[in-house]
Amino acid sequence: MFQQFLFLGRADDSTLPDVAKRIGTNRMMIGSDYPHPDGTFPNTVQMLRAREGLTKRDIDNLLSGTAAEFFALKQYL
Repeated sequence: MFQQFLFLGRADDSTLPDVAKRIGTNRMMIGSDYPHPDGTFPNTVQMLRAREGLTKRDIDNLLSGTAAEFFALKQYL
């Protein structure tokens, strides 16, 4: 049942690498909460790249791959 769910997270969440390992980043997206003051924009990408415990593939999925798959936009990547 949970295979049909999509999970959203934040780049500054301390549990992000652990959650990514448990459920896989192919079912996760990152939100920057732009333009809210508590958001991570414009540092979202840098925060993810600096995060230990995430592979390049994880980061690609979190930033674009999962969203492109979910919204059928893979051809635009």
